Amino acid sequence: MKLKGREKFFWERNFNIKSLSAIPSAISGITGIDSSHDDEFFYYLSSRVQQVGSIHLRCTDLTVTQLKKLQQLFISSSLKGEELDAMVGKLQHHFPDCAITVF
Repeated sequence: MKLKGREKFFWERNFNIKSLSAIPSAISGITGIDSSHDDEFFYYLSSRVQQVGSIHLRCTDLTVTQLKKLQQLFISSSLKGEELDAMVGKLQHHFPDCAITVF
């Protein structure tokens, strides 16, 4: 199977990957705050990559929908007590099938 069309352009432009076999199953992290990372970016990323070490971004509802495919989520937060509990509760609501670990 080969990369085609917009997906091929996505992997070449963002990661300099030219073949399907070169796409890793896990990456260390993504930073997308005030970047061009849009819903299409996370659609193609989550369709091939099973584990992302960290994600730093601002999300739209469509991005969250695609991220629901993740199986494991590790959160680094400076929040404490009730604020942390509230954040984890929201994440569990958005990612019901995902194991969430806070450190």
